[in-house]
Amino acid sequence: MERIASVGNIEKAVGEALRKRRKHNALTRDAVLFLKDRVRNVALIRESLLSGNMPEMKYKSFIRHEHGKKRRIDWNPSFRDNVVQHAIVRVLGPLLVAKMIPDTYSGIKGRGPSYGLVRLRRHVRKFDGRPLYILKIDIRQFYASVDTRMLKATVRRFIKDKALLRVLDHIIDSHPNGLPIGNYISQMLANLYLTGLDRMLEARGLVVMRYCDDIVMMSDDKNALWGALLAIKSFLACSGLSVKPDLQMHPVECDGVDFMGFVVERRSVRLRKRIERSFRSASLKFSRNPSVKSYASLAAYNGWTQAVSRGGLLWKRVVGRPLKQCLGLAREAECA
Repeated sequence: MERIASVGNIEKAVGEALRKRRKHNALTRDAVLFLKDRVRNVALIRESLLSGNMPEMKYKSFIRHEHGKKRRIDWNPSFRDNVVQHAIVRVLGPLLVAKMIPDTYSGIKGRGPSYGLVRLRRHVRKFDGRPLYILKIDIRQFYASVDTRMLKATVRRFIKDKALLRVLDHIIDSHPNGLPIGNYISQMLANLYLTGLDRMLEARGLVVMRYCDDIVMMSDDKNALWGALLAIKSFLACSGLSVKPDLQMHPVECDGVDFMGFVVERRSVRLRKRIERSFRSASLKFSRNPSVKSYASLAAYNGWTQAVSRGGLLWKRVVGRPLKQCLGLAREAECA
């Protein structure tokens, strides 16, 4: 806790929280007021962390529409609370990541889609000359269904600092239903909550990759995967969780391995259909209205296409011109 509550760490947490909010154009009046008296507010955060006397956390809700589904997002608008969570994750995050399997993703620095793709291709190559079966599952309503009592018990298996446990208990208990998706610290706690499941599956000799509640398992033995599925259902039932019914079990030759936006086959990589549709939509918007904003949306897909097989050809077919030319068009449009 002393490391978390140090002035230097809190100051860096303020910087990270500001970058996140500016990136999403969410710099609120609350954040501006915090910065006006930054030194005093940092000192107050340090004092409350060390004493455990944390102010009440209040949440707001909104509905996000994603891929034809409605998802309720509960988030805490307090900039001060956001800084506290960044300060905790800055110190605690790397220590907990060391306890997780190497293929745990979501909210972990350095483990983005590019890293995940390299790892996934390496795993698939291990099965050269052998059958390869894929089991992909998703946990139903994971964040909202997390049992907070079990989460706190899990946290205590890894953390012994009583001052830190008081603060974490305060954050966990601040929301009535599981973990709020909008909390910055929720991804770290969610990964920790499922670490036991990851370890259990690895002990069965399976290749396991997990992005939050999206789990992919690989084996040359289909029966081993079916057995793992029964074990997963039993493990999750103890936590009040369940597997979505639309699970997938198939050989790699059928549909490849769909993970983190890519579909990996034995000798090729392609974009997930949803990602490719979004890419085509961004290209169409840019062609109709070239601007710095539409260029930024299009440029985000450049790295995706570079990572897949024949990605240059895909870019040429969809966009029709190099990225540098797109930037030039965007700047010309802004000047006009």
